[in-house]
Amino acid sequence: MAINKKYSLFASLLLVMFSFSVVLADDSEIIPDEDETSAIGNSIDKIRLSFTFNSEKKIKRALEFAEKRLAEAEALEDENPEKAAKARQRYESFVEKAEIALEKIENAGSDSEEESEEDIGRMARIQERFEEHREKASAIHARRLERLENQNATEEKINRVNERYDSLVKRMDAREERVLNRFERARNTHKRLAEKSDEEIEDIIEEIEDKEGITESRLKRIERTEIRIERFSGLRDRDIARLQERFNSANLTEEEKTLIQEKIDRFNSLSASFEENAYSKIDEARVRDLRTDNLSARRIDGLNRILDGRVANATV
Repeated sequence: MAINKKYSLFASLLLVMFSFSVVLADDSEIIPDEDETSAIGNSIDKIRLSFTFNSEKKIKRALEFAEKRLAEAEALEDENPEKAAKARQRYESFVEKAEIALEKIENAGSDSEEESEEDIGRMARIQERFEEHREKASAIHARRLERLENQNATEEKINRVNERYDSLVKRMDAREERVLNRFERARNTHKRLAEKSDEEIEDIIEEIEDKEGITESRLKRIERTEIRIERFSGLRDRDIARLQERFNSANLTEEEKTLIQEKIDRFNSLSASFEENAYSKIDEARVRDLRTDNLSARRIDGLNRILDGRVANATV
C-alpha cells in the first residue's frame, strides 16, 4: 500500500476535524481536566517521563503530558498570558521528547518475521496516538476560539490564535508523515521476511488494529466528526439569526446595516464553503479507499455503514 493511500480515510477526517475547530464548542470528553494542569503536575510529569525508557511508551506519555500543558495554556490565556506562554513552551518541550523517541524508532529495524510483525503493531499504535493527539489539540483550539467569540474578541486577536494553531498543525503534519513512512517500512519488511502478499499484509494490519482497539477508536472519531458537523450547523443558524435581528433594528444607521450585511454574507459564504469542504473530504476519502485493492471487504463494509448512515443523517 502506497504512503498516499495510507493517508486516505482517517487522515482526511482529521483534516476535517481541523476545519471544525474554527467554529465549534469544546469537546470536554477529550480535553484534559484543568485540575491536571499545574506547575507541580508539570514537574511530576517530567520526572515520570525521564524514567520511561521504552520508546513507544515514551511517545504516548510525552503526548499525554503535552496535551495537559496545551489545555493549561488555553485555560490561562485570558487571566495570565505570561503563564499561558510558559505552558505552551512546556507543551513544545514534551512534544520534542516524543519526536526524539520517534527518531529512535525510525532508526530501528527488524531482522525476523516475528519481530517485523511486532513492529507493525507498534507502528499502528503509534500512528493511532498521533492521530488522537491531533484531535485533542483541535478540541483545545476550538474551546479557545469559542471563548474569544463569547468575549467579542477582535478579528486581529482571533487571527493571532489561528496563526499559532496553523504553526502547530504544520508540525503535526510533519510528524505524522514520518510515522507513515516508518509504518510503510515496517509493512514492507514484514512482507519480505514473511513472504506475504499485499492482501495478506493488509489482513494482518486489520487484525492488529481490531485487537488493539484502533479500528473502534477511529470509528468513534468519525462519529465525533459528524457531531461537530451538526454542532456547526446549529451555531451557524444561531449566529445568522442574531445578525439578522440586529440588521432589522430600526435604531441602526445605514452604515451599520451595511457592515452587518457584509458580515452575514461573509458568514454564509464561509459556512457553505466549510460544509462543502467537509463532506467532500469524507466522500473523496471513501472513494479512494474503495479503489484501494488492498482493503478487505469487511473493512470497506464497516466504513460504508458509518459513512452512508450517520453522515447522511447529519446532512438532513
